[in-house]
Amino acid sequence: MKHRLLAEYHHLLTLPKKARILQISFALQGAAYPILSTFMSAFIWRQEGGLINVAFYHLGLFIALPIVFYLNGTLLVRFSITRLYLYGSLLMAVSAIILVLFSQLFVLVGFIYALVGFIDGAGNGFHWANRNYLTQKETESSCRAYFIGLNLTVDTITSIFVPLIAGWTIVTLEHAFNLPLIMSYIPLVLFAVLLLITSGILVEKERFASPKTALLHIQLISPSWRAMRFLTVSLGIIEGVTFYLPTILILEIVGNEGVLGTLTSLLAFVGMALTYSYGRKASITHHVPVLILSQFVGMIAGFFVMIAFNQFGVMLYLLLSTISFSFLWIASEPIMMDIVDVEVADNEPIRYAYILDREVFLNIGRVLSVSIVLVIAFFINMQILFRYSLVSVFLTSILMAPLWVSTLSIKNKQK
Repeated sequence: MKHRLLAEYHHLLTLPKKARILQISFALQGAAYPILSTFMSAFIWRQEGGLINVAFYHLGLFIALPIVFYLNGTLLVRFSITRLYLYGSLLMAVSAIILVLFSQLFVLVGFIYALVGFIDGAGNGFHWANRNYLTQKETESSCRAYFIGLNLTVDTITSIFVPLIAGWTIVTLEHAFNLPLIMSYIPLVLFAVLLLITSGILVEKERFASPKTALLHIQLISPSWRAMRFLTVSLGIIEGVTFYLPTILILEIVGNEGVLGTLTSLLAFVGMALTYSYGRKASITHHVPVLILSQFVGMIAGFFVMIAFNQFGVMLYLLLSTISFSFLWIASEPIMMDIVDVEVADNEPIRYAYILDREVFLNIGRVLSVSIVLVIAFFINMQILFRYSLVSVFLTSILMAPLWVSTLSIKNKQK
């Protein structure tokens, strides 16, 4: 075991210094993520007892992301990339504080939840716009699968412990100490805020070169990037539902926040082993087949909820969907980054335009997906929404595969 750990440590040192600093910052943000996503969705659900406000919150988040990506590109003329990265961390912290501490002001008003989600989305916009650029700039094709795999593995390790501790902390404070729901969530929010601020400061203190953003839109769309757009929309459609619906299913059918945290932790452990192994050994030729297989696994997982809408069906979905989600991003991100490298070539000022364009199409898929959720919730039936939406988003993504798979497969062979 000692030799294995030393080997992994020496392999980590093969990354450039700035890439290692990014890994630490991303790890801190990743530790805050379960609180800011899973448990914030759970908090809204517990406050109002309905999916609609959860969906409104995420609708605001997904709308804000591409808007702030564009705003970030214009602000890079005046502010350093590290300063804007820090602003993103601060805005995410502010949105969590507003949601929990002032939640009594938001009674049954979906628009207000959308507004708070927009603030969270603004923070995520600044964070991910600059994070995506820094990741591309500070890594090379040969180490990107490892860098992303390592990041996902570290995130998964924190996702094993943070949800478990957070979930049972909420249950203990609420029931054993008879505290109101809001007071049970406050320690978690403060912990997440501390992690986010530390993450932002760590990068802000390092000297990373800011991009030259001569253009904020792509003037000539190549076949490879058009295919990447279709893939990105399909991934967004999946995320528009899976960001929050599994959390609601656990609370509705399986148990409370303690159970939610325990299941999230156990599933994160499964994901950790899968993503790290893939990141260490995968080559560029593996990514497209793995993407297709991951979508089919996700669709099968959704079928279990559709057929068996009970604890057994939900548990099977969670297990299989964890396997699917473990590979969707680690397989798609290196493809996207390599295509951007080729498209940019010696014209570095247009790199940010590709990052922005990708975010726009990702959130087109997300907004479309969450909008359909709201329509079904308002006008059709909540039971239908819970049973059929998870399989539907993966099926839609698979049906879109012919629009991108052949082009990106050819690109992989050329690599």
